[in-house]
Amino acid sequence: MQASEDAAPSRHRQPRQKQVHISRQTRLELLERYQAGALQRELAEVYGVHRATVSAIVRRSGEVRPKGLSETQVRDVIARYEAGQSLAVIGKAIGVDHATVRNYLLKHGVQMRDTQGRPRP
Repeated sequence: MQASEDAAPSRHRQPRQKQVHISRQTRLELLERYQAGALQRELAEVYGVHRATVSAIVRRSGEVRPKGLSETQVRDVIARYEAGQSLAVIGKAIGVDHATVRNYLLKHGVQMRDTQGRPRP
């Protein structure tokens, strides 16, 4: 028995999620960009999928990206901080939290400024 076409749709039903098929070639491209350093949320936006989908593709592929900042990124963080940029600005520029930036600076012996940007005594 079919539902009447005149019947009002239920207000409680969520709209169906749009399913996106990702071709093998697109998955390979996504993984290549991930290995090059792209963030999962950026890739999700570019390919029009949920971040969890990107995460699942990466996990199923067995791809492993080194955790943490590279030495080049650490040098960049130090240079930016010494040039006067804030932890938040640096973190946003390289895609990490400001606390991560602070931890790397402390680990590398950089003298921290106070919240007003003045050197600490």
